[in-house]
Amino acid sequence: MINTKGILNKSLIAVAVFFILMFAYVSLSRIGYPFELEWMEGGSVDHLERVMEGKEIYTPPSIEFIPYIYTPLYYYAAVPIASVTGISLLPLRIVSLLSTFALFGVIFLYVKKETNSSYYGILAAGLFAAVFRVGGAWFDLARVDMLHILLLLLAIYILRFHKSSGYYLLAAVIAGLSFLTKQTAAIIFAPVGIYLLLKERRISWWFNITFALIVIITTAYYTISTDGWYYFWNFTLPAAHHWNKKYLILFWTFDLIKPLAISILFSIVFLVSVRKKNKTNFLFYISLITGIVISSWLSRLHYGGYTNVLLPVYLIITLFGIIGFKHLSSFFTESKEKKYLLLFASLAILFQFITLNYSPRNQIPTAEDEKAGWALVSKIKSFKGDVYLYSNTYPARLAGKKVYTHSLLIRDLIESNTKYTKQMKTEFYGALKNHKFDAVIDYAQIDFSPLRKYYRGKEPVFAHQKIFLMRTGYTTRPEYILIPKK
Repeated sequence: MINTKGILNKSLIAVAVFFILMFAYVSLSRIGYPFELEWMEGGSVDHLERVMEGKEIYTPPSIEFIPYIYTPLYYYAAVPIASVTGISLLPLRIVSLLSTFALFGVIFLYVKKETNSSYYGILAAGLFAAVFRVGGAWFDLARVDMLHILLLLLAIYILRFHKSSGYYLLAAVIAGLSFLTKQTAAIIFAPVGIYLLLKERRISWWFNITFALIVIITTAYYTISTDGWYYFWNFTLPAAHHWNKKYLILFWTFDLIKPLAISILFSIVFLVSVRKKNKTNFLFYISLITGIVISSWLSRLHYGGYTNVLLPVYLIITLFGIIGFKHLSSFFTESKEKKYLLLFASLAILFQFITLNYSPRNQIPTAEDEKAGWALVSKIKSFKGDVYLYSNTYPARLAGKKVYTHSLLIRDLIESNTKYTKQMKTEFYGALKNHKFDAVIDYAQIDFSPLRKYYRGKEPVFAHQKIFLMRTGYTTRPEYILIPKK
């Protein structure tokens, strides 16, 4: 008789390992690509350079530099690597890649601890690796997210499995580092802190007070030392962003249910099972889910929120989904009559993996892309004065030109209706009017009247429509060269 269960178990492990290896192949194939994979990677290099030169990140806005709306730890984490490799995209990508592989390890340990099985730990790590593309192909980019999520899960792991004052203190420090990488950690840990206060009051203070002090003291320090700009960029401006109201519904349907419906169902199984066995653990997980879902939902609702903001909620769904699969498997093996239900559950998990399949080829730039990038650098060098790249600013750095602020950051500030909106308009529009730049390279034939009023189209940057496109994020590229109107 064929051992169907054994074949399915081996198949699931093989698929999980396949997705981990496929991500490794993609990331190692493109980590050394000298141009941006996503249109705002170059801005992260600007932040790293300022840190290494001892300059402040959080400064008044100008066309020369506007910081990203993130706390600063990620850029500092790349400094030791950049000291060896030099300032480029590479050290930042290395931090993200190492964070991702460490995250796979923590996922494995978490699920192994929860299920008492390495088998399910491998499945969980593989399933999260499989969300690489639906999560924005973000795992190895020069962006803050993967370091943030690694620290986030590590703190959760300690809170879940180590109930002592010393471990809670350690969890608070790690959660604080997660906040210093991306401030949304404060939203995630707020419900968890409330749960700890209600259910584990005796030792909850070690986490709650320490984490609160890290948030308050670092925010106060950076705010005072930057004359208020740290607070403005990380809290005031994000709160002033427009809302993308379509994600009130699409977050649940398109972002969550469409790619991960099966994992969500198994997650519900897990929560129901935990509620019956241990209500304290159930409340811990409900508080965690609440914080993560609110954080991801609010981030998605913000105008410009890309699918990378879904990674924390994808993490928790894949984690709980595999643990739920374990609970269901244990129930189905109680009697021989239920073996067909176990077969169905295993096939459902296999189908979940299959639905997340993607083409690695589409994520890796080609030799033609790189060749076109260096041709663009040569074009930028051919202009005697400054060249403003409206997006994808990094080629200006490679051409030895001064790098200016990404247009998205300028337009964010202009459209935010803060007290600095008029100042930014005056400076940016004035630079265009006075022909500060010998050329402007935009990312499409955009209808931006101040630009078109003072600059005219000269030539397309690339002859081929598909060349040098970003591999993720907003699919764009430097498109047209504009020169000053006489």
